Amino acid sequence: MFTALANMAIRHPVRMALMALAVFIVAVVFGATVPGLLNAQSPFSDPSSASFAPRRRFSALPARRSAPAWWPWCPPRRAARR
Repeated sequence: MFTALANMAIRHPVRMALMALAVFIVAVVFGATVPGLLNAQSPFSDPSSASFAPRRRFSALPARRSAPAWWPWCPPRRAARR
């Protein structure tokens, strides 16, 4: 099969380019709708995995700051003098 395609590409390069373009266009037409069909509630978490339950419990906790608002032992940064 690949030998026949290679021979056809050698004998009729323009025809092969047009056929490749037609296949590409058909793939774009049918593939353009795929992202709209892939809508999961939580696409990156599997409810049957071992990490799902702790993640659910952690996300239910109230939001907290990731860093303290004030460090008493660190003075504020000052602009560097040049």
